[in-house]
Amino acid sequence: MIEGRLPDTVPADEVILAASELATNAIVHAKTAFTVRFIRNSSTVRLEFADDSEVVPDLEDLDESQHGLRIVDQVSDRWGIEPTETGKVVWAEFGEATA
Repeated sequence: MIEGRLPDTVPADEVILAASELATNAIVHAKTAFTVRFIRNSSTVRLEFADDSEVVPDLEDLDESQHGLRIVDQVSDRWGIEPTETGKVVWAEFGEATA
């Protein structure tokens, strides 16, 4: 259970939609176990979905097979993919970034 609430700058429906799409992508495309991290500070939220698949979608060509990532692109302020030693982390951020 996550305690607390989202920062006022972060729309809950967009975070929920992105989390749903990223979880679906991990299940359908990675086909491995995955870990979810929810990182919150005073003005931002970052979702991270880590899996053990090295398959990385082409970020330049978000076609119909990557519909979920197009949704994440539309509802998040920033998102991306980072390779790890065992696979990758797909992340999405919401809210005002602080320096």
